[in-house]
Amino acid sequence: MGQRLIELFDEAGFPPGVVNLVHGIGEEAGEALVRHPDVDVV
Repeated sequence: MGQRLIELFDEAGFPPGVVNLVHGIGEEAGEALVRHPDVDVV
């Protein structure tokens, strides 16, 4: 389902990098994302 949502954003013309799909275990991936200085919004 997540992959299809990304495809719809792409088809709608969203620029690359505006919406990203990140795979991983919730706690591990989430922790890395919220603490990374280059990630503005989760």
